[in-house]
Amino acid sequence: MDKLYITVKETADLLDITERAVRLCVERGKYSTKLIPGKGRGGIQYLIALDSLPEEAQERYKTQNSTPAPLNIFSQEIMEKYSIDKREKAIERFNIIVEFERSGLSGRAFVRKYNEEHSTKLTYRKLEYWIEKCEKSGIVGLIDKRGNEAGNSYCMLPEVWDMFYSLYMTLQKRSIQICYDKTKAYFLRQQPDMKFPSYQTFVQKVRKDIPEYAKTAFRGGKKLLSDWLPYMERCTDDLASNSCWVSDHHLADVFVKTPRGKVVRPWITAFQDAKSRKIVGILVRSVSPDSTAIKQALRIGIGEYGIPEEIYTDNGKDYLSSELDPDSANSVLNILGIHKRRAKPYHGQSKPIERFFGTLEDRFGKLFYSYVGSDGKERPEHMQKLKKDLEKDSNIPTIENYTELLNNYINEYNGTAHSGNGMDGKTPDEIYYNSFSKPAQMISDDNVLKILFGNSKECKVSNSGVRVCGINFMCEDLIDLLNKKVIAKYDPNDLGKVYIYTKEGKFVCQAIAKLKSPFRSATEEDFKEAAKQRKRVDKLLKEYTPNRRKDEADILFANIAEEHQYKIEQTEEFENDSINEAKKAISDTKQEKKFNPFAEMYDISKKKGVI
Repeated sequence: MDKLYITVKETADLLDITERAVRLCVERGKYSTKLIPGKGRGGIQYLIALDSLPEEAQERYKTQNSTPAPLNIFSQEIMEKYSIDKREKAIERFNIIVEFERSGLSGRAFVRKYNEEHSTKLTYRKLEYWIEKCEKSGIVGLIDKRGNEAGNSYCMLPEVWDMFYSLYMTLQKRSIQICYDKTKAYFLRQQPDMKFPSYQTFVQKVRKDIPEYAKTAFRGGKKLLSDWLPYMERCTDDLASNSCWVSDHHLADVFVKTPRGKVVRPWITAFQDAKSRKIVGILVRSVSPDSTAIKQALRIGIGEYGIPEEIYTDNGKDYLSSELDPDSANSVLNILGIHKRRAKPYHGQSKPIERFFGTLEDRFGKLFYSYVGSDGKERPEHMQKLKKDLEKDSNIPTIENYTELLNNYINEYNGTAHSGNGMDGKTPDEIYYNSFSKPAQMISDDNVLKILFGNSKECKVSNSGVRVCGINFMCEDLIDLLNKKVIAKYDPNDLGKVYIYTKEGKFVCQAIAKLKSPFRSATEEDFKEAAKQRKRVDKLLKEYTPNRRKDEADILFANIAEEHQYKIEQTEEFENDSINEAKKAISDTKQEKKFNPFAEMYDISKKKGVI
């Protein structure tokens, strides 16, 4: 094996002496050396044989050069400026150079041996280039400086990246350019002479260092991330018809005119049978949906298809009202025994009715001249009008026309074969009517539906009954609830009667409106009905009549007489001369008035200035 030679500087470091001291030792022949062309005096350079140095120095050299160069050999600036891949590649090249110097082989012989032992091919020209770069700049010279990072002489300071990152990773979805400009302006105001990284440096760092899921979560929100992540598709195999109805609202992508000529996008509230995907109840309104819209859509569905076992809704406040709370005694869900479940927030996949709304707009909404798209970007050119211009446009349908056509489309939708999970090319109607586990529970009386799904009001029972919408309603059964609060359920379109429930949900009675008759035109039937009501009240009051004793009045009056006699005795006991004098003064006054009948009148007239 050929001798290993090291430079004067390396020798000085090993021996912990100066380079001048090493040269003096060489001149005195203390170390074995050889001369090579170099930058020293006379154009030559000393190389010192390692085996001629003390054993301690030889061991120190072997220890320092026995392991590959670690990652921390680079400065912080280099580590932040270049990627890990480039730094690791430079270390790999450095280790090849070290292996060549230790081999004692010529350059070409080393290349042949290296290629035999490694899959990566090495050329002699490349080896020479690496050695030249390493001698000039050290291991940093072996870094591949090609690419966007090479032309940037400034390192990416942590505080710079933190500022940019804070601006970029927000729901405002700011562009890289805006975040770069704001970050650069901020730091240059503080350090005008600062060398700031280029825009492309930030672009590359965003692409390489920020994963897509992180961008989605922080720039798109939880819902977008939830939609992006895998989810479990709901299976309907264990469901039966009417076991679960799914409900939601949808703002239609079509402009319509209200009866007053106002142009709006109508709101649709719908219920869909989860088993069959059949639309069982739908309602169109020109105003934002509320609990009343939900009840009306549910009433339509129940009137046509029966009572569902449960409804599945989102977490909107209209679905959370007390009237739709199954735990509330007077809610329609509690009365009908309908359970309610709410969908998980940010999980639109859990409500399959949202797929129906998408199909609705694609196959129905886009057929209208007044289709506007889900946002302004999708709005057709002929609909880019001001509100006042739209109101004058005769091509915009009325909400009545839209509703009629929508109902026709629903019938078509329910009768069209569907693909997808659990449908097997069948129509919603086919699956619905063939998937009952028990007969549908129907409500045949439409009046009952009107009351159940009507409005509710908490009232206090008074002598006039209960007051709803400015009308008094009376029933003899309300007597027992006088001054107590009850729940009145009524149809706002029929205020002839209301249904009374206790606050615990127990039905009390049906109260009839008390109609006021004109004074001169009261009929005999009116008086007979009033007398009939009075008799019922008198009958009820008899139950609470006290059992009085016959001699109760005699006892009462006897007690009064005894108290009166006691007061007289007390008065006589304390009567004295002053009382007698007072009596005499009163008597004299009476005598005076007897002989002057006009005196008092005279005094009064004088005071008023008459005389």
